[in-house]
Order: sequence, then C-alpha cells, then structure tokens
Amino acid sequence: MENSNEKVAPEFKEYIDSRIIQIIDETIQKIRDILDQVEGLVHEIWDIVQIIAAMIAEARSMFQGTAQAAA
Repeated sequence: MENSNEKVAPEFKEYIDSRIIQIIDETIQKIRDILDQVEGLVHEIWDIVQIIAAMIAEARSMFQGTAQAAA
C-alpha cells in the first residue's frame, strides 16, 4: 500500500519552496526600501553638515574681524 504522505509531500514542498522564495523577495524589497531611506537621510545630514560648516566659517570670520578691530 502506498503511503499518502508521498503524494502530498511534493505538493507541500513546492508550496514551501514558493513561499520561501516569496518571503525572500519581500525581505529584499524591504531592505531596498530601508536603504533608499538611509540614502535620503545621509544626503540630508550632509546638507546640514555643509550648512554648519558655512556657519562656523562665517562666525570665525566675524570673530577675527572683531578681534582685529579691537586690536
């Protein structure tokens, strides 16, 4: 007599395999979305760093001008 599990197992294996592939694809897409968000944040942080650097340079220039005027 043939075991009924042998009939179901290949179909179940195909389902499991397709589900694993689906989960992997979804995970990869989520990782891509997160990396896109991180890239956007890095660009925003870089813009802020450049603004701060410009403000520091301006403050240094103003301080040097004030110090020279006082001297």
